[in-house]
Amino acid sequence: MAMPLALHNVSFTLNNGQTLFNSITAPFSHRLCGLVGINGVGKSVLAQILSGRLLPSDGQITAPAHVAYVPQQWTGQASDPVLAVLGLAAPVAAIERIETGSVDERDFELAEAFWDWPVQLRTTLNTVGFINDLDLQRPIASFSGGEQFRVMWAAALLKNPDVYVFDEPTNHLDRDGKALLSTWLETSNKQFVLVTHDRALLQTVEAIYELTPTQIHTHPGNYDAYFQSKHARWEQQESQLNQARRQQKQTAIKAQQALEKQQQRVALGKAKAKRENWSVLERDGAKEAGENSMRNAKILRDNRSERRLQDTQLAENQREWFDPIGFELPASKVSSAKVVLRLTNACAGYTQALHPPLTLSLNGPFRLHITGRNGAGKSALLKTILGRENLWQGEVYTHVPVAYLDQHFFGFQAQHSALENLLALQPELSEKEGRDRLAWLRLRNTKADVPFGALSGGEQLKVVLASKLMGKVTPQLLLLDEPTNHLDLDSTIALENALAQFQGAIILVSHDDYFVQQQRITHRLDLDMLSG
Repeated sequence: MAMPLALHNVSFTLNNGQTLFNSITAPFSHRLCGLVGINGVGKSVLAQILSGRLLPSDGQITAPAHVAYVPQQWTGQASDPVLAVLGLAAPVAAIERIETGSVDERDFELAEAFWDWPVQLRTTLNTVGFINDLDLQRPIASFSGGEQFRVMWAAALLKNPDVYVFDEPTNHLDRDGKALLSTWLETSNKQFVLVTHDRALLQTVEAIYELTPTQIHTHPGNYDAYFQSKHARWEQQESQLNQARRQQKQTAIKAQQALEKQQQRVALGKAKAKRENWSVLERDGAKEAGENSMRNAKILRDNRSERRLQDTQLAENQREWFDPIGFELPASKVSSAKVVLRLTNACAGYTQALHPPLTLSLNGPFRLHITGRNGAGKSALLKTILGRENLWQGEVYTHVPVAYLDQHFFGFQAQHSALENLLALQPELSEKEGRDRLAWLRLRNTKADVPFGALSGGEQLKVVLASKLMGKVTPQLLLLDEPTNHLDLDSTIALENALAQFQGAIILVSHDDYFVQQQRITHRLDLDMLSG
């Protein structure tokens, strides 16, 4: 029986001294495990620790002998050929040397598991959705994001591990790819740890492990069970903090009342001594006794106050939930009679037309969902509507101000501050106006001066929205290209709520079914159906 996967008092500290997590313990005792947490909390680092790619700063990992890690994106060179990404370059080269006469023991060790590698590879590629043969010398960067993931998935399959650790596996998959992955996860007898914010995928897991800045929580069940459990925990933490604050306040009130009573007794004693003409000796004795009593009472009050303060600080440190991410988008109402977008025999494409010609006219605050397989031209079509890419043929007219929000926050500089990024995109705004707009989205005071790359995912989203939507002219058409791909769950829900109140038109490209369901879609365009 394979050794179970588990964390034992694991800590990890970055090179800059920042501690991501400290002394966390969790047995990964379920077959299908989800790993969630806010952006920046250390999920990807923990995934690499679980798979043995990183060593913890402290603590121990128990794990089976073979754990495969599939990252969000290929971490090697863009020019690496598919053969190398699959992990077959060295075994295939060893087999070729053996076939030409090599008797080197190392070559036989490399080749041992791959004598029939063409058959193994064909079976594996079919599993991950590649129906046709691949050019094994083709650079990995020449594939789409979804295709790159499938190649890395195939590489993990070829290792035949006991445990798979996936980091955001569905970020670049289309609907068919997601369905294929889900079926494989369901039917496999291996164990999986899935770092993901994909709520549809989280609905299929058996337990969700939530990494927070203070610890890791285990939630048996799927996403719905996790959501209820998490909010119950937040409410309990909030209740404990409020109770600690009330007790601290009551202790302070009682201490003040006791002090006032004691001061009154001392004053009455002095008045009595004067009235009864006590001797100096009697007065000194009474004074000393009063001072001792005052001192002892103060020590007792201070001890009680210190204990209450410690209780409050402990409750504050254990409290994970602060004000939820939330924001409102600016007013952007568009008349139902207003022509917003018109396409005439339009084809998007970079080196060739990616879909048949499109002719359509859309009025008012429509919500159009564009679907299609990876490579069908969805993103290209959005960029041509925006004017960033030239049309392959036809014409596009937009009759209202347009804003574009993509998954990579294109155009935002990680080293520049939130304010600098905003003013670069909205140069007509003054610095005060820029700070005001960030403050409207609760990025106040020094947050405006923090480098964009150092902000959390939710904070980056606010900067992007302020920069795209809060200039002198308010957009009335939003182009959204997989906007939730790199957002954590809290940020995704906040964006859903904000877009629900948006009164302009929206064109959405997204494979996030949960997100799409919240957008009140009025029109659908399937590029695959056009091609069919």
